Amino acid sequence: MKMRRRAHTVAASLVLAAALVFGRSAQAESLTFHLTVNDALASVAHYNAFVASLGKRAKGVKLVPGGTTFAGQSCAAFGDVYRLGAIRVLDGPGAVRELISPRRRRDATALETVFRAAGVREWAPPAAEATTDLPFWTSGNEPHAVRFVADGVTLESDTGLVGAESGARVVRFRADVAGVPSADGRYRFLVELYGRTSSNDGALVVRAERRCFTFVDLAPVDLSVLVRLVDEMVIALPLRATLQSDLALIAANLAQGDTSVVFANLTSFTTAVLSGLPDNLPPAVARRLVAAAFQVRRGLLLAAGKSVCGNGTREVGEACDGGDLGGFGCGSLGYQSGTLACRSTCQFDTSGCAGQPECGDGKVDPGEECDDGQANSDTRPNTCRTNCKRPFCGDGVLDITEECEGSDLGGETCELEGYDAGTLRCVAGECLFDFDSCFLLGDP
Repeated sequence: MKMRRRAHTVAASLVLAAALVFGRSAQAESLTFHLTVNDALASVAHYNAFVASLGKRAKGVKLVPGGTTFAGQSCAAFGDVYRLGAIRVLDGPGAVRELISPRRRRDATALETVFRAAGVREWAPPAAEATTDLPFWTSGNEPHAVRFVADGVTLESDTGLVGAESGARVVRFRADVAGVPSADGRYRFLVELYGRTSSNDGALVVRAERRCFTFVDLAPVDLSVLVRLVDEMVIALPLRATLQSDLALIAANLAQGDTSVVFANLTSFTTAVLSGLPDNLPPAVARRLVAAAFQVRRGLLLAAGKSVCGNGTREVGEACDGGDLGGFGCGSLGYQSGTLACRSTCQFDTSGCAGQPECGDGKVDPGEECDDGQANSDTRPNTCRTNCKRPFCGDGVLDITEECEGSDLGGETCELEGYDAGTLRCVAGECLFDFDSCFLLGDP
C-alpha cells in the first residue's frame, strides 16, 4: 500500500522566513554564470537534504529511496535512471506557479514558499549570452526562464541525453541578478531539470520522463567581480595598487583575445594575493580573492563555442552542415533506400529517402514512436500501442508514468494521499491527481 503524502501547506514560520531571507533588491547586477552537468546533478542531493531538514515544518515531506517526495514531486533517480534532457534556470520562485498545473495550486504554493525560504535569487529575464558546449543542445529564452535543451533527443533516439560522463560540460548565461551573494560569493538559482530514461534501456519496461525543481549555488565568472572585490576588501594600499595593476593588465589581455597570457597573469595575481599574507591581507579575504580568480579562469576555459551553420562542418547543435552528415544516411534514419541531404538550416533533408514505414514489423521507422511487433497492445500497460505510439495520457490504460487514467486511480484515495477525507479525482488530459476535493479536518 502506498502511503505518499502530498504537501498542501507549509508552516507560517517558513512564510516568515521567506519574507526575511528574500526580498527583491532595488538594484540588480548583470553577471555571467556557468552551470555544469555536475552542478545540475549535485543540486538534486542538495535539494533533498534541504527538504528533509524541514521536518514537521513542512507537511508531506517523505523520504524515499534516492531522495524525497514533497509537494507532488520527487527528484529521486536523476542522474541515474533519468538522464538530463533539458535544464531551465528559472527567474525566481514565482515561476513554479507557471509550470505546475493550476489543478495543483497547493503544490505550487508549497514549493514556492520553500524555495523562497531557501534564499533562491530572482533575476530579470531575458538572459543574455545563453549558450552551451553540450553536443546537440541549444539554448533560448522563455517568459520565466532561460532554457537549455537537447535537440537531438527524439522518440527514437537518445542523442543529447547526458549524465555524469558529461560532468564538466556547461550551460552559460548572463542575467541581471537581484540581491547580494552569499559569504562565499555565490547566488542560489532555481532550476527545473527534465530527465528521461534511455530508449535502449532493457531494464525498463517503457521510456519514462520526469521533471523536478531544485536549486543550485553558482559563483559569477566575470572579471568585474574580481575587480570589485579588490577595491572593497583589500585595505593595504600598496598591495591594492599591485593587484589593481594586475587586473588592468588582464582586462587588456582579454580585450585583445590573448587567453594564454590571461592565464599567466591570473597566476601572477594569485601569487601577489598570497604574498600579502598575513600582514597585509586576512586569510579569509585571500581565500575569497583566489576563489574569484579561479572562477574567472573557469569562465574562460569553459566558454562554450559557437557553431556556424554553412561552414561545411557539423558542429554543436547541428544535425549536419553541407556535405558533413555526421555519418548518417537514409538507412540509419529508418528508411530503406535513398540519398540523405542537408538543408540550409543544418537539419536533415529526408525528401530523397524512400521506403514507407510499416507499423508492427518490429522496427522503429520514421514517424513511429515505437514498434514491438506482435507485442504491440492497446490494453496492456507500459507497452507500445498498435498504432506504434508510446503509452499516452488518455489511451485508457494506467501506465507507470501516470498517476491515474480517467476513473482508474490505481487504488489511491484522498486518505492514502495524506488527507483526512474527500474524493480523489483525475485531471483529464494530464493523468495527474486532482486534490481539490480532498481536505484536512480543520483546514480553512
